[in-house]
Amino acid sequence: MNRIVEQILERRGLTGAAREEYLHPTIDRLAKPEGLPGIVEAADVLLAAVAGRRPIVVFGDYDCDGVSATAILVKALPNFLSCAALEEKYLVARLSARQVWLHDFR
Repeated sequence: MNRIVEQILERRGLTGAAREEYLHPTIDRLAKPEGLPGIVEAADVLLAAVAGRRPIVVFGDYDCDGVSATAILVKALPNFLSCAALEEKYLVARLSARQVWLHDFR
């Protein structure tokens, strides 16, 4: 392993078995989603919208996690309106939060 990478891992407290687990993750060692604040409530809102056949708006941005999360939601949700942030600094594109609210998308 590159010495610089070793130093970074050591400074982060990753040595021995912890380092190996970090470098070679497995699905069974991922954090539980329920640990994210508000995730249960968000899931309830999504489930209610899907069950009620209500439209769902998906806002996404163009960084690595934003594109990934948006793609997953758009693929998983049966009834949605997608709006991507096309400009720098994560500005919402033409469909603003106010427009969403006025059109009763929730």
